[in-house]
Amino acid sequence: MTGIILAGGKNSRISMTKALIQLGDQTIISKTVRLFRKLFDDVIIVTNHFGEYVHLGVKLTEDLIPEKGPLGGLYSGLVLAPSEYSFIVACDMPFIEPAIILHLQNYTYSKSYDVIVPEFNGFIEPLFAFYSKNCTTSVLDHINQKEFKIRSFYSRVRVKEVPCSHFKSVARAFFNINTQEDLQVARKLYCG
Repeated sequence: MTGIILAGGKNSRISMTKALIQLGDQTIISKTVRLFRKLFDDVIIVTNHFGEYVHLGVKLTEDLIPEKGPLGGLYSGLVLAPSEYSFIVACDMPFIEPAIILHLQNYTYSKSYDVIVPEFNGFIEPLFAFYSKNCTTSVLDHINQKEFKIRSFYSRVRVKEVPCSHFKSVARAFFNINTQEDLQVARKLYCG
């Protein structure tokens, strides 16, 4: 399977490259790459800034269809991925929990679903989910229709929402950094 990290955002709310935020002795993206190397056969970063990530030694691709947000990044990653299933994650999630990934991965083996997405407290986390290659046509259709929300194509594919409330670390695992306030919280969580 393939681990795909979406790192193409404009970082407009925090005015710094979120993937390169340092927590402890490493950046968020280097921590994610290290984890993904243990879990997946291939690791891909979708970015429009190759120079910032080339040192990580993984496959890099730019958006095949520029300026389409995370949905465009998802499409680009799935097209390049050599495997049927890919785990897609945002680059600004510093506390990814491997046990939750492995739990979701169990649902890929039956090949009954195109999207395996975690559910927690009535919400799903589409940028911490498995996607099959079967999604590419629907994703491209929605990009062409200018529907850029990740969930916009879910009605056209087989989706499994997997309850994850039993994981004590689930809220922390889905935490992402969008603002300076989020960054302060992340630093406290990291030290806590």
